[in-house]
Amino acid sequence: MKTDSIAIGTRIGQLVDPAFFVSWTRLLLRGRQAGDVVLMPAVGLPHSGACNFLVDGFLQTECDALLFIDDDMVFEPESLDALRKSAGDYDVLSALYTTRREPVRPIVMHRMPNGYAPRQADKCFGMVDCDVVGLGFTLIGRGMIEKAAAERGPEGVFTWSNMLGEDGEFCDYTQRNGGRVGCNCDVIVGHRVAYTSRWSASENAVEMELENFRLNIERKAG
Repeated sequence: MKTDSIAIGTRIGQLVDPAFFVSWTRLLLRGRQAGDVVLMPAVGLPHSGACNFLVDGFLQTECDALLFIDDDMVFEPESLDALRKSAGDYDVLSALYTTRREPVRPIVMHRMPNGYAPRQADKCFGMVDCDVVGLGFTLIGRGMIEKAAAERGPEGVFTWSNMLGEDGEFCDYTQRNGGRVGCNCDVIVGHRVAYTSRWSASENAVEMELENFRLNIERKAG
């Protein structure tokens, strides 16, 4: 994808995480180059609706690519430039980050006979092609967005899939239309996590627990 100019957009739920706010501010002050545009944020919208709000703003610019940043990501100002320079002939290119819940794995997914599986952690380095990435810190080229807008309408470029979500569904669309999806595993960004800490008297140390609510529900149902 061409990346001479990038539109930068973020999806915000309700309350902005302070660590994200610091990263976002530093990016706008030090990470942009001439021609980049900052879009109005998509606030309080469903996942795919928030994406399409940013798509609408992007299509009103002359920018070459759209950078999605979620409001729970932590990154350096240089992350954008590193991703920009490595975009090459990718249509969707993500930085490397992990899931928020256990089991914590890289969001670099490969299609398998029975679904999708994360890339092995010891193979997450350099540029890798894959089938699904998230939209936490991800570049998408204008060409694929315009193609989807022409076929689906600007309000339907991103649609929700119960299996793949809005991000995986767009990755699948990209590949069905001859596009390339990948991750620059050398551009590493953080994913904010909420956890519970307890003091363990027996271990004389802090225990940290990441609640897996889906697993708890499944256990109770079983």
